[in-house]
Amino acid sequence: MIAPDQSFALLAVIALSAAFGYWIDSTSWGKRVPGILVAIVIPMALRTGGFLPGEAPLYDTLGRFLIPLAVPLVLFQADFRRIYRLAGPMLLIFALGTIATLAAVFLGVAVFDLGPDAAAFAAVLAASDIGGSSNLIAVSQIVDWASPASLPVALAADALAGTTYWLIILALPMAPFLRRLYRSPIMDDVERNKDAPTMLSAPSSSAHMMVNFGASALIVALSMALAQHFGVPHLSILIISGAALLVANLVPQLFRADRSAEEAGMILIYLFMPVIGALTDLRSLTTTSLNVVGFAMTIVLIHLVLMGVMAKLFRFDIAETLIASCAGFLGPPSTVATAATFDWRTLVVPGFMCAVLGNAIANFIGVAVYRAILALP
Repeated sequence: MIAPDQSFALLAVIALSAAFGYWIDSTSWGKRVPGILVAIVIPMALRTGGFLPGEAPLYDTLGRFLIPLAVPLVLFQADFRRIYRLAGPMLLIFALGTIATLAAVFLGVAVFDLGPDAAAFAAVLAASDIGGSSNLIAVSQIVDWASPASLPVALAADALAGTTYWLIILALPMAPFLRRLYRSPIMDDVERNKDAPTMLSAPSSSAHMMVNFGASALIVALSMALAQHFGVPHLSILIISGAALLVANLVPQLFRADRSAEEAGMILIYLFMPVIGALTDLRSLTTTSLNVVGFAMTIVLIHLVLMGVMAKLFRFDIAETLIASCAGFLGPPSTVATAATFDWRTLVVPGFMCAVLGNAIANFIGVAVYRAILALP
């Protein structure tokens, strides 16, 4: 077994696990096995087999630095004026999808016995299903966990539900019943807007990436000092999120040049994922884990049913509805990939911007869900 004080050996395992997971996402396998789950499972298996320690100074160091730095980086493109201009009518569908997700979360809490961490499970899964995995990690640093094994369970359940969701989304447009039940001018003529922009990215610049890192570190330092000053250090991630959004909207031109900030933030998140796996001994998991998986799957199914009902009731284009739904559950890159897969070119930019908006608001919604469930009798 690697000893807890062998920091570089532990760092090698963590970095290689993260790199392998990050690589998986760039391959066709990534549609079936999310790289973020792979990055967790490798060290989790090593921990369960007794090859990694359950505690180490390196784990604490990485947890203390990586997530606070990652949060501003993934939020720097959340310019609300640009989102409104580019996303257009899809914002309404996305907003209704967010409401559908929240309804599914509260219904799931009433149905499943999630134990003492029910509020935390609901908060992190709501954040993930509205903004993406980075929001799950951010909110997990704010809520209180009764059991150290609960966060890995939430991550595993979220990954399983997310994979199931994406498989359903990829299958639905090819289902004959969908076209009989719903209208979709976009699906009727995907060639109508061949010249629409297909990506919001430009080649990443190392200079921009360094500026982004510096800006993120400054925001984290000031936000944590502010949280300490007001005696709310447990809300530091929320303050960091608010500060990053303020900067992104006051000086958006600083972060529009490329997507290096988002890429850097995701790299930091992937580096943190193996730490969670290393903290988890599968032998310590309980039957609550199955309830959490059922809870996560229930959120997916109820969300999709409610979105289908709203699309029929309000006569939304079903292609727009599916991409607006993806914007919450899958995050910006996967939403773009889904729209591109079906050649829905006019939906790539609106879908991306809705996903950025979801990423911007999900931390706050997750904390609100946590407080609301704690307040339930």
